[in-house]
Amino acid sequence: EKVIGKSLEAHLTVYPNEVVKTLLGAVDSNVAQLLIVSELTIAEGVAPEGAVAFEDVAFTVERAAGEVCDRCRRIDPTTAERHYHATICDHCASIVEENFADAVAEGFEAK
Repeated sequence: EKVIGKSLEAHLTVYPNEVVKTLLGAVDSNVAQLLIVSELTIAEGVAPEGAVAFEDVAFTVERAAGEVCDRCRRIDPTTAERHYHATICDHCASIVEENFADAVAEGFEAK
């Protein structure tokens, strides 16, 4: 349907059995980042009709909500232009503001 052109435009919903759910919970990392998607939901219950299904897991994919963050390239509903002229998500804003306070105070040059 050409709704998604690259993986970071995706919101992936996973419908795992208990074994896969335990495995996903045991991964000591950001699973969405490992899968290179903007948003990941681990759902309870039975996958809806139309889901891609395998023996232990099913998936649905839809376009992630929000705008593209200029720093991390994820689509995030918190992405906004900041007072220092950077269009970034809240997560990236916290990193930039904490680690580059002088640049934030001066403002980044608009492109």
